[in-house]
Amino acid sequence: MDPEVRGKSALGWLWVYGRPKGGVLFDFRSSRGRAGGDEILKTFNGTIQSDGYALYGAMEWDRPGLKRLACWAHARQKFHNALSDDPIRTKATNRLRTWAN
Repeated sequence: MDPEVRGKSALGWLWVYGRPKGGVLFDFRSSRGRAGGDEILKTFNGTIQSDGYALYGAMEWDRPGLKRLACWAHARQKFHNALSDDPIRTKATNRLRTWAN
């Protein structure tokens, strides 16, 4: 936001890069496109964990020295959705939850 311009702010996306017990980089981009991630990570070697945003699959991360991990919250959501699609399992899961409480 520009303090000189009242009532207006820039549209953009904040890419956040961090590492355990290390620093964090906040990179503001005017686009949600892959250029930001590709530019920042072009020489990075290590492990990247991200959510299920479809763009991440199209980024140039398929190279030696780079390993990609999925977000467990999104994996859990897939299992949760599968349970609600099956009435028999949904009923069994609800009974199990009742019994466990």
